[in-house]
Amino acid sequence: MNTQRGFTLLEVLVALAIIAYALAALIRVTGTGVANASYLRDRTFAHWVAENHLAEMRTRDGFWPATGKDDGDVEMAGRQWFWTTRVTSTPESQMRRIDVEVRLDDDEEVSPISILTGFVARPQRGDAPGLTPPTAPGSSGGGTGDGE
Repeated sequence: MNTQRGFTLLEVLVALAIIAYALAALIRVTGTGVANASYLRDRTFAHWVAENHLAEMRTRDGFWPATGKDDGDVEMAGRQWFWTTRVTSTPESQMRRIDVEVRLDDDEEVSPISILTGFVARPQRGDAPGLTPPTAPGSSGGGTGDGE
């Protein structure tokens, strides 16, 4: 009668194969998570670049963009971002559509990471900063309310 206790070589090899398979799956899941986090970081920064560019365009005094395409680059978060702006007419003649695409590569064949669309209205007289709108007939024209 054999009284030796322990695992056979075959049992040890099967256990090691199961552990290796489980670790490989864990590494794959972790790698996918890291890649997704990196993609989401890039997409967030690209969206911020697009928002900043659109805000810069909208805040120019008397801004009414000509239809067409423009491109440029900007640095944010230690990386170079490339933007392309397309301005198109809309059915409403006093509005323009602005599409801002942001990429990490200067090549327009590469799909953009972020696309932001905004609209801008044609400035009217009196819309410029520092100008007060005309007063309505019969009004006092403003003031402090103390008779001055």
